[in-house]
Amino acid sequence: INSFRVNDATLNMYSTKNHPSFNFDFLTTAFADTSNQAQTDTLSDQGWVFNLNKVYLRNFRLTYNDNYAGMNVYVAIGNSEVKVDKIDLNKSIYAIDKLFLEGLTANVRQVETTNIQKNNTGIKLPELSAKKLQINNALVSYIDSPGCLSVLTNIDQSEMKNVLIDLNEEFLTADDIFMSESEISYHNFKPAITDDSNPVNSSSENNWTVTVNKLKFNDNSFSYKVGDAPALKDEFDPDNLDFKQMNLTASGFYYSSELTKISVQKFSAINQNDFVINSLSTDYSMDEHSIVTKNLKITTPYSTIDADFSIQFQSLDAFVKTYQFSDLNLFMRNVTFKNSDVLYFSRTLSEQPFFQNNTNTTTITGKVNGPMKRLTGEKLVIKTGKNTRLKTDFNITGLPEMSTAIFDFHNLTIHSVKKDLKMAESFIPEDIQLPGNIDLQLAFKGTTKSFNTTATMSSSFGDASLSASIDTDENFNGTVSLKQLDLGQLLNDSLFYGPVSLTANATGQGLDLETMKGKIKAEATQLFINQYNYHNLVLDGTVDGKQFVGTVNLDDENAVFDFDGVVNLTSGHEKFNFKLNMLGADLQKLHFADKDVRMSFVAEADLQGGSVNEMNGTAGISNIVVVSENKTYQLESLLAVSVNEPDKSELSISSALIGMKYAGNISPLALPDVLTGFINSYFPVSDSISPTTKSEQSKFNFDIQLHNHPILSDLLLPGLNEFIPGSITGSFDSEMNKLKLDATIRKMVYGTTEIEDFTIAVNSDMTALNYHISTQNISNAQMSLSNLLIDGKLE
Repeated sequence: INSFRVNDATLNMYSTKNHPSFNFDFLTTAFADTSNQAQTDTLSDQGWVFNLNKVYLRNFRLTYNDNYAGMNVYVAIGNSEVKVDKIDLNKSIYAIDKLFLEGLTANVRQVETTNIQKNNTGIKLPELSAKKLQINNALVSYIDSPGCLSVLTNIDQSEMKNVLIDLNEEFLTADDIFMSESEISYHNFKPAITDDSNPVNSSSENNWTVTVNKLKFNDNSFSYKVGDAPALKDEFDPDNLDFKQMNLTASGFYYSSELTKISVQKFSAINQNDFVINSLSTDYSMDEHSIVTKNLKITTPYSTIDADFSIQFQSLDAFVKTYQFSDLNLFMRNVTFKNSDVLYFSRTLSEQPFFQNNTNTTTITGKVNGPMKRLTGEKLVIKTGKNTRLKTDFNITGLPEMSTAIFDFHNLTIHSVKKDLKMAESFIPEDIQLPGNIDLQLAFKGTTKSFNTTATMSSSFGDASLSASIDTDENFNGTVSLKQLDLGQLLNDSLFYGPVSLTANATGQGLDLETMKGKIKAEATQLFINQYNYHNLVLDGTVDGKQFVGTVNLDDENAVFDFDGVVNLTSGHEKFNFKLNMLGADLQKLHFADKDVRMSFVAEADLQGGSVNEMNGTAGISNIVVVSENKTYQLESLLAVSVNEPDKSELSISSALIGMKYAGNISPLALPDVLTGFINSYFPVSDSISPTTKSEQSKFNFDIQLHNHPILSDLLLPGLNEFIPGSITGSFDSEMNKLKLDATIRKMVYGTTEIEDFTIAVNSDMTALNYHISTQNISNAQMSLSNLLIDGKLE
């Protein structure tokens, strides 16, 4: 037949669910050779042969329902021109030379069936081929119900060359595929209810193989959706991809269940969140055990990637779940990204300080390769912020077990500036200031708990170096050196702190501060505190948890002391047993006094217990010598004795200036709260004092004796011209609401003010607090009062 034209036709082709025969099978039978031949004659024609040249279809509708095989097809053609190459009805081969379709609607639906599993003989699905296929203004849909898949295509212009589709073998090949201003929607959905007793038929598994030599898409749209969850807004959603203005030039496309590969020369698109890909090119392949991208080049308005990447793993499913791989090769020629682009793909990173600056740009170059258990980095360079640069080579063995992995960074260097360091300010205490610039050289080898490391730092605040080692039994050895490190700038307090230069060494065992044991030796050649530079401070001792045993010596030209003893701050085991020999200190030059004051003394303590309220023991200061304005003052020893037991507290102080004895069932530090509550019972001075219970009743008595000493008028109170001290005695019983206080000062002349025979007498009972204040004389240059008496009570 030379030409065949059909206008306004409807063709219905179908089989039943129970039998593979079609309603057109009688045609095949009628044209077949049904003669009974004893022998096969290979020279004779077998049945009818059809030759068809051209076919014209207008307003043509085809319904193809293969209910037995589970395939339903509906095709409506507005206009078509077909040049046929070959038709073989017996073999279901349909070869087309040229095909033009205009106004096509095609719906293909795969439904669930078990017939092919029961009997797959005698069913021959079509084999379609076309040397040139042009489709314009078409709607094509494919729905695989058992496979939970739908593909919808709205084609404006398309052209394919040398296309072959074999529905039996499930493969498609094509030389060229062109598509322009079209829309493709891919939806992989899951049923709302899964019936495990009726699993999806294995025949619905994707066994197709697709090969395309050249692909070219111009200004198309592509939608990819997995499931029915709503798309995430303003962040990457791998289950909901929607691209517009998509352009693609590619070759060597191959797809199968085992392998996918493509060579992309150019790709550009904008997704539903207006994230723009300016260009993308790569040679990509993925199979069950590897992903490879060669010559990967990606540009967005703010980021660029130029790299080679390949990774191998046990299985794709395992890699997606655990990210473990057997081999990695990553060569980053130039990877530059803006934080805003990274945050689009991982919104949770916005919680990290580094990514809180959306405009920050980072560039990475270098190589990372090897299996996960032996990962190597070569010439890795990271540039970020205003002026931060990290450069290193590394070897990491033993991943993914972080606790036992061995890290080897033998030449890590970092340079940064203050503005960049602020990106990590959430990890830096608020009262710490950052240097203007910093350079760090680091070498590290070992695990997170057992390692050797050296570090050298130089900055605008000064220099520091560290050398440390820790073994698997937590035995450590470390040396720290500081050179002109300005603690004043670092702690933002240049009035009190300044440069520090020291060297310290520590050896011992244990990393827990509560149980650590070790030896420490430090020497500070410069220590700036309170506007003074101390020199030659040496510390030598042992540390056991929070306990220090050893010596501290200072040999400065304006301060010399020796400390030897024990200081234990362990909760429940506090102890202070030491001797401090202050050989000399010039308080004026040390900025602790405004005038010339020099002193020496010996202080000793033997105290133990918890808080101050619970501490027992003795403490004293002896051999006190004070020199001021060429006058020397020697004071007797200052001795304090403290006893703190349940319901018993005693304190005794003896010195040249004051003597005091206290005894009671509460600590002296609790007196302010007790006395405030006592006065509150007569007169409301506070609303926050709660009444005491019987078990909280307080009793105490005290005796204070004041002494006169030349150092009072010469140094401590220069305006004190005359002082004849007295005494202060008293007692208190909260159960009886009884307070007794007697205080006297016989005479005191301070400047022009003179007081004689000053007394205070206080006593109380359950109803009133009585007070009596008197003085024989109180006067100054402007006034004089004699025999003054103030008498009264609170009730």
